[in-house]
Formats: sequence, structure tokens, C-alpha cells
Amino acid sequence: MITTNTLLIVGAGASVPYGYPTGVQLRNELCNPANLQGLTDFVDKSLIEKFCEEFSSAQRYSIDSFLSHRADERIDSGCGNQSQCTFGQLGKLAIAHQLIKREISENLEKPVDPDDHWLMYLWSCMTRNDLSKQDFKSNNIKIISFNYDRVIEQYLQTVIMSFYGVDRDEANELRKQIEIVHVYGTLQNLDDRPYGKMDDLSKAAECIKVIPEARTGDDKEFTRAKEIISWARKICFIGFGFDDLNIHRLGLISSPLSELWGKDLDGAYCPHPGSEKYGFSRYKMTIAEISEVMKRLNGGYVLPSGMIRYKVNSKGVEKLKTLGYLKHINFFSE
Repeated sequence: MITTNTLLIVGAGASVPYGYPTGVQLRNELCNPANLQGLTDFVDKSLIEKFCEEFSSAQRYSIDSFLSHRADERIDSGCGNQSQCTFGQLGKLAIAHQLIKREISENLEKPVDPDDHWLMYLWSCMTRNDLSKQDFKSNNIKIISFNYDRVIEQYLQTVIMSFYGVDRDEANELRKQIEIVHVYGTLQNLDDRPYGKMDDLSKAAECIKVIPEARTGDDKEFTRAKEIISWARKICFIGFGFDDLNIHRLGLISSPLSELWGKDLDGAYCPHPGSEKYGFSRYKMTIAEISEVMKRLNGGYVLPSGMIRYKVNSKGVEKLKTLGYLKHINFFSE
């Protein structure tokens, strides 16, 4: 069981082992109208082409960033088509279209990258010593997800049913004891649309949130996310892109983690198990990219209440995938 207040902040890279695209890969897919021909039942082909053209020309890594500026703008195909479809509406349909087809249950048990099955490691830490289902509810872990997918929810639902031998309803109740906040919405609750079922694409798209850039995190999900950050004693970012807007919305620009705790990055200097610490997986990141992330987390290298110290335990971690990184820093230690 995880007893220390523990938080995972999850980005697109965390779902890659389970068959999902990175944020950049999703962006590239959404720039190609050939990938979105399945949406012609909802909108005219010319509007899809215009959407892809504009998104590509905007040169943004993130679809969230693009839609935060143009969500309410109607798409003009230039063909005399008086469209009632906005960039936000089509963007959400496109996201749902590309992600729902990746909802393959087998990939959760046997990931496409079997060497990075971090969910199995998380599950083993949550149920160490053959934890009873009653005690499972006492796990002190919460998750802030920037992803639309339901990978974590579906994985927990499945393993709870199999490990404890309970039916879907009881597993659902146990799973929901683990708070997961999707700050940009999700592809419907599992209660409303089972994993892998396409059903009505428009209903899934409606559950995706587009937040205008002018709003800096005052909606209820980001408000809750900031509350959870204050609650946590351990935080780890996994598969996270550290987009400026997202960091700002989490409140980590005005209150960098070094001011919040003065904790040790990667747990390099933690005096005992359970010590306060934080980390971020940085698979394939360059030294310059790592330095930039550390600068953001540390409020521009200002060290008012505690240094970010990382020399001992951080060497070579850019070669570690999520599973390897979590094990390397012994993040779930008690």
C-alpha cells in the first residue's frame, strides 16, 4: 500500500507503452486529412482539409494550445461553404477519432512496449503484501492527467476484478477510490462508454475540454489539481511535456516546487524512506531540455527555501523509460 501522500502528474508519454501516440505524434496525425476521413459523416471533407491546413500552419506542438486560441472560430473552407462547425468542435472530434481506435484492452495487459509496463509496477506497489480489498481503499495516491485517454482507469478496473475476484460494479467502486483528475476532460467515463467501444463519437468528443489561453487555471479541474499538489509529499511527472501554459495553469510558475517544499529531485538526498521528494521522467531528453525543465520547476533557479539537488542520483536517467525511472528513484518507497 502507498501510505505517503503521492501524486503522479501524467502526460501523453505515459500512455505510449499502451499503444497511444505522443503529443507530437498526435499533432502530426491531426495535420494530415487522410487520417480523418472517418469524420466525413459529421463534417464536410473541405472543412477537415482546412482544419488540418490551419493546424499545420500554426506550428504548435500541442492541439490544446492551438484550440485554446481558435476553438470558437468557425471554419471557412474558402469554397463558399457557410460552416457552422468551429475549430473546437472539429478538433475534439478529431482527437476522439484518433484515440478511441487505440482503446485495445490487450495492450494494457501486454503493452506494445513490454519493457515499460509502469502500470503493473504501480499496481504491485499499491497491493504489496497481498493487500486486502478493504485496505486497498486506503492507498494515498492521486493522479492528475493531461491525457484524454482512460488507460489508467481501465487498467485498474481490469486488475481489481481479476485480483480480488469481484464483479464489475464492485471493482468500479474500488477503482474510484483512486482520484484521477483529467484537467482537459476525457473520452467519457467508463460507466458511460466501455473501453474499446466506439458508439457515438460525438458524445466522446463532447467530454473533451478546450480552455481559452486567457484562463489561467480557474476552472474546477485545475483548481482541484492545485489542491492536490499542495496535499502531496511526493510528486512525479511522467511522460509530461512541460508546456508553459500547463505549468502556469498548475500554479507552478508563481509557486515553483522548490519554494513549495525545498525537496530533492529524484530523491538523491532523501534521508529515509518516505521522505518528501519529486521527479520527472526525461527519456530521450537532451541536456538542454532537462536544464530548461529544471529551471521551470525551480522558478528560474531562485532557491529561497531549499535547493534542487540532483547530482548523485540523476546521472543517465535520460536513458530510462517511465518504469525504469520510477524504480531508479524508488518513488513508491514507504
